[in-house]
Amino acid sequence: MTLTERQERERRYWNNHAQVREYADWQEFPYAEWRVYRPIETMALDHLGTMTGKRLLVAGVGSSAILFAQAGAEVWGFDISEGQIAAFPGPC
Repeated sequence: MTLTERQERERRYWNNHAQVREYADWQEFPYAEWRVYRPIETMALDHLGTMTGKRLLVAGVGSSAILFAQAGAEVWGFDISEGQIAAFPGPC
């Protein structure tokens, strides 16, 4: 697959910024604490209701994907950055 110039810039940016450490501390905090610091995701969770048994497809496998998984959803995601995928801790 050929990427556009913009897609290639985005891929490079996230590959340079993706770090395993970015996710290392994520699981140290209870789900309820993260809701306080993630207002956009909290609004989405409130709108969607209970996440147990729901499947979500997310563009980008960042910290939001982990938050939704911790809320009980089955989360599937994709990302333009190989580094971001490698840094992601995997199933939660």
